[in-house]
Amino acid sequence: MDDHFGTCPHCSNIIMRGAMRCGKCGTLLKTADEQAASMKRLIESNKKLPLAGYIKLFAFLVAAGVVYHYFSDYIISFFLSILDSVKT
Repeated sequence: MDDHFGTCPHCSNIIMRGAMRCGKCGTLLKTADEQAASMKRLIESNKKLPLAGYIKLFAFLVAAGVVYHYFSDYIISFFLSILDSVKT
């Protein structure tokens, strides 16, 4: 079985590891304290800046700017030719 899945101890249904409740029988698999701690960890992980994502976006925008700077005449003529072919 995959590392991301387990079985419910009550009904043997396949569930995700760390699940709070079984989807089939509805049994709570964690105590209230464990559920609160899981939610707190989730909220804290969402507050962190996804720095790698911002770096990738910045690199993409710089690359697109460089391509547009060097090939803007070709890009504009390409789109104008497409528009001319659509008009006719």
